[in-house]
Amino acid sequence: RYLRMKTLQRVNRTTILYLLSFLPYLITFFSHLFNENVRFANRSWQVTEVLINYEGGFVRRGLIGEIIFFLYKKFGIDVSLTVHLFCIVVCVSFMVIIIRSTIKRGFSILFLPTVFFFSSLFVSQYWVRKDFFIMLLFYFIIKIYVEHNSWKKYVAINILLSIGILSHEVLFFIVVPFLVIRQIKYDGKSCKSVFSVFLKIAPSIVTMILCAVNKGNVQQAMKIWDSWGSVMNGKMGGAIDAIGWTSAHAISRGLEVWSTVRLGFVYYPIMWALLACFAA
Repeated sequence: RYLRMKTLQRVNRTTILYLLSFLPYLITFFSHLFNENVRFANRSWQVTEVLINYEGGFVRRGLIGEIIFFLYKKFGIDVSLTVHLFCIVVCVSFMVIIIRSTIKRGFSILFLPTVFFFSSLFVSQYWVRKDFFIMLLFYFIIKIYVEHNSWKKYVAINILLSIGILSHEVLFFIVVPFLVIRQIKYDGKSCKSVFSVFLKIAPSIVTMILCAVNKGNVQQAMKIWDSWGSVMNGKMGGAIDAIGWTSAHAISRGLEVWSTVRLGFVYYPIMWALLACFAA
């Protein structure tokens, strides 16, 4: 009984420490929900990335924006509040999952903010974007792949991966290498192993090809911008404007974003690898 009491006390202290460590983030979230003056502007890169839709025709990264656009037209929702609320729900869900995984594996509380929360996603204010949504999908895809053996797991993986690709194609380039490496580990180094993975995720590959072909142009970007009417004011900008960029310009800007995080080229691969370890 004494040992049980000591264990409960230790668990309670740990829980309190975790809650206190994430209190600043919760304050940030609630301030953005209830004070529109501190929210990111509708024209900002953070918000416009979420608002890319299909009103100019099918285009990459438009799934979430199209759903929000439907709700906006059908029910007249507050677009700014909806974007922030969506990102907050995703962020909190991600935090809960990582906290539980950390407790389960016995890692120190200092490990969490160092790797996941005190770096680029919060310091650079990227939490109001799709980053955490993509990371959340990645976590569930890896978890399903590792923990289930029936053919049904590939149905779930293709659904989640396709949703992720339609939101941001970067998920394809993160998930596929992991699946290939995992398959090679168990089947041995062979072309058959690689082909097996590609065959099992064929629907997701088709989705990726569609997004690559329909990467967008200036005309589509303008139609997307105009579709939001009074939500957007003034000249087109933000991530919607980026739909019309050339591939060279997009790659250049992507590298520029990575470089805004100190040692970003080291941090991001480590972050994804650690997330895979949490899921596995």
